[in-house]
Amino acid sequence: MDDLPPPPVAPQRLPGSPEAGPSPASGVAAPAAPPRRRWPIVLIVVGALILVLGGIGAVVASTSGSSASAGPSPAAPAPTVAPPGAPTNLRAAAEAFRVALRWDPASEGSPVARYDIRRNGTFVGQAKASASSFTDAGAVPGQRYTYTVTAVGADEQRAVARVDVRTKDAPPGTAALVGTFNVHLHNTSHSGFSSFRNSDFNNGWRFAPQCTHPPCNTQLRNINDKKMTVVLKRTGGSYTGSTSVGGLVTCQGHDLSVSLSVAIHATRADAVHDTWQVTKFTGTMSQHASAQLGCTSSSARFTVVGTSLKH
Repeated sequence: MDDLPPPPVAPQRLPGSPEAGPSPASGVAAPAAPPRRRWPIVLIVVGALILVLGGIGAVVASTSGSSASAGPSPAAPAPTVAPPGAPTNLRAAAEAFRVALRWDPASEGSPVARYDIRRNGTFVGQAKASASSFTDAGAVPGQRYTYTVTAVGADEQRAVARVDVRTKDAPPGTAALVGTFNVHLHNTSHSGFSSFRNSDFNNGWRFAPQCTHPPCNTQLRNINDKKMTVVLKRTGGSYTGSTSVGGLVTCQGHDLSVSLSVAIHATRADAVHDTWQVTKFTGTMSQHASAQLGCTSSSARFTVVGTSLKH
């Protein structure tokens, strides 16, 4: 008997290929094929872009670093010159109107270009680099001062030494009689007047020294009666002078010429704006009018006390 032929073999599908559609003869619909999966391909593309961009950044960073390193490096700061040494053994010898300073130059530090001297922070002078002393002639009696001597180098670097000192006291007569004073006058006697108005009154007196460096002779001007002007001559702490003034005394409606004499003495002095000035005085003022225009002679005498407006 003849051999039977081998059974038919179903056609094989490639992996991932869609299954064959339904046989038109069967009339039954076959299930739909699942959609293809594309996300692995997207991930692969994104990863490739990240690698490319990272490579470009590395190249740029490498190029930037190499460019910066190739440029010139910042200049190193110039070396600082050492400051001069401060004066040593600074000492002060004080009188009433001057203070003498002495010091020893420093043995260390850069060379000194000059010395600056200050009194209570106010500049009063300079000394050469070779100097070791300085005299301040602008001091005032009875004051406490702090002096500084500053060694200044060629590059303006500084080193400071300090010393405290008190000046000696001085009598009021050594002070300048200057400025405006409130003056109280008190009548102690009078004669020849038909009427005498005031026994006590106040005036303003202004003093102007007649030299560049007082104390010296000074001019007295009465602020209330500008016709009264007299130059006072100084003798120690005393000032005297006389003048003729019209208008202080009247007779029958006429002004009489009056001889006026002033004698005052400084009783107190103080430092005023770094100057030595009289701040109080006492004395006398007298006036005399001879018989004239049918009027009898008259006279009056006053005590005076003046107090500086700056005191």
